[in-house]
Amino acid sequence: MAKRKNRTILPEREKELRSLLKSLNIKTNNIDIFDLALTHKSYANENYTEENEHNERLEFLGDAVLSLGIGYVLYKRFPAKDEGFLTKLRAKIIGRKNLANVCQELNLGDYLLLSKGELKSSKSIRESILSNTLEAFLGALYLDQGFKFIKGFIFNCFIKNIEAIIDNEMFTDYKSKLQEYFMQKFNELPEYLVEKEEGIEHKKTFYINVVFRKKIYGSGNGKNKKEAAQNAAFNALKALGNIQ
Repeated sequence: MAKRKNRTILPEREKELRSLLKSLNIKTNNIDIFDLALTHKSYANENYTEENEHNERLEFLGDAVLSLGIGYVLYKRFPAKDEGFLTKLRAKIIGRKNLANVCQELNLGDYLLLSKGELKSSKSIRESILSNTLEAFLGALYLDQGFKFIKGFIFNCFIKNIEAIIDNEMFTDYKSKLQEYFMQKFNELPEYLVEKEEGIEHKKTFYINVVFRKKIYGSGNGKNKKEAAQNAAFNALKALGNIQ
């Protein structure tokens, strides 16, 4: 295919991109920035002579935007957690595999322009390319819509991952750590007692106390008993000086 000096969006390509953005509830007057975000360097090298006609600069910006957006979400979501907890959780959330999965959920890979060579090299788009594509898309979205919009977009994209990490105890299991502490020190286990429940049936907040020999060592709340118990155990460990 002959190289073109000017990068232009064909009508069919623009139609496809607008369809994608509509499915994601994004209204834009700058379709070019999203076309750029979904253009891989390999495709640009095959088709364009101008430099930076690919998504790597947007990927750089999107990486920073994603880190800030996730940081904001976690800061608001876990007001009782310290910097160490938030940093470790953010690192898990923005890992390459997780980003690639979110990219697939948004169907961005279906609109990504790749070189013929890259397409032939594997039956599916590589994980690294998908994760980078998501970052580039977020960079474009930030430039187009601003941070107020994108923090909500990031929350909607990643909330399931955040909840899964907590619910499946893929992150630090503070309850187990606290049990180990009490077994080593007293050879007995603490109790997790529900103090109260608040809210409507399908949107409750549970409050739990960690109790040992009638003394409360920590309290926590959460959207279910499991999360509340983990938060209570975390606060108990913190009070005991066992959080590293």
